[in-house]
Amino acid sequence: MEISLPAFIELDALSDMREAIGISEWGEQTIQDFIHALTTHEDLNPKTLKEYASDLKHFIGWFETADHQEEEIIFRLKMWLLQH
Repeated sequence: MEISLPAFIELDALSDMREAIGISEWGEQTIQDFIHALTTHEDLNPKTLKEYASDLKHFIGWFETADHQEEEIIFRLKMWLLQH
């Protein structure tokens, strides 16, 4: 499914950030889906959306590289993110 993001959130920039922070393709897609949902359902300032995307990239990057991961926690987090 092709996601149409606001012009200020470049897909190349998301990919560059993913590589720099080290988030997975799943993490990148989840962020894109979340920002798309906010764009279509909420009337938020573009700067707010950009900051949300940045914060999520950093959180997902930290979470995916944390040594304390357990499959159950990862599964539950993914399910929660998909529902919100």
